[in-house]
Amino acid sequence: PHAAYEEAAREVDGPTYAQTTDAKLCKAHGGSLGDIIVIRTYAGGNKIYKGDGSAGAAALKSFLRLERLDWIELFSQDNAWKIFDAGDVTRQVILFASGDELDEGEETWDAFLEMAKKYRGKLVAVAVNTDTEEASQVAEYFGIAGDDATVVGFDGESESPKKYRMTDEKGELIPFSNDGLETFMKKFDAGELTPHVKSAPAPTGAKMYEGGVRVVVGSTVNEIAKDPTKDVLLEVYAPWCGHCKQIAPIYKKLAKRLKSIDSVVIAKMDGTENEHPDLAVEGFPTIVFFPAREMAENEQPVSFDGERTLDGMLEWVHENANVPFEIPAAKSSGKGKKSERKEEL
Repeated sequence: PHAAYEEAAREVDGPTYAQTTDAKLCKAHGGSLGDIIVIRTYAGGNKIYKGDGSAGAAALKSFLRLERLDWIELFSQDNAWKIFDAGDVTRQVILFASGDELDEGEETWDAFLEMAKKYRGKLVAVAVNTDTEEASQVAEYFGIAGDDATVVGFDGESESPKKYRMTDEKGELIPFSNDGLETFMKKFDAGELTPHVKSAPAPTGAKMYEGGVRVVVGSTVNEIAKDPTKDVLLEVYAPWCGHCKQIAPIYKKLAKRLKSIDSVVIAKMDGTENEHPDLAVEGFPTIVFFPAREMAENEQPVSFDGERTLDGMLEWVHENANVPFEIPAAKSSGKGKKSERKEEL
């Protein structure tokens, strides 16, 4: 236990670490010599680590990462690091409410506190004061608008984090209520909720294509990009991204070149308005490939790692496609036009 304690002291920030040989002092805090005690005035008071040492330092570190948190953590930039590093507890339930509603004794706060205690060790309870400037970015990330109190869930365990919202059967946000909160947390804990996907309206008619490129939104990723009969190259872009603008004409030529290949789809998605749980986007443009097969749950697409030239993309798609095809011959570009081989990013 002592070696595990020393390792935890080096690696887990937040607590102040101390040692004693005073049995009376240990007893005064509810323990005895040999115990590891978290001494605190919040979250129900002192907490004794129950591990027997067989699990080594990992179990103790996980315990301390959770027990340094209050029943409910008020979100700020200063404590975000520990909210999302709570040991083995990787899911957060987040209450968005005004400052007045986050006072002890208020109905909203008290209901949330009761649930926070009930699900301690399973879910981390977080409150976001919507009266603060910090709240705007968090609210935007979860697609929250308006002044009504509401609750969302966040699961950051997978490579692509998942978000959950308290909604009705139509997917519309519902106002905070005690019953609604209890149902939401019960289903969230049991894994019975469907992740929320930020999505622009699905295009129809002529707007389904732009320059031969298939337009995908968050709600159509499963239908289009994950179609098991198609090999799909998907560019996730941002309208303001300079590199995205540079690659756009090459990408359009790629789509036109492969237009006759029924098993291949060249697609794009505006990453500022759309997202999907199986798409980990860390920058723009992000280009990924969905092979023509059934993909496992939470399976990530293949990252495109070829040259961002017309020839480079053609060759890469040809080599990685699950459905074999022959690359169509290039049409004459006409006198005075640049060679396609030279157009690159």
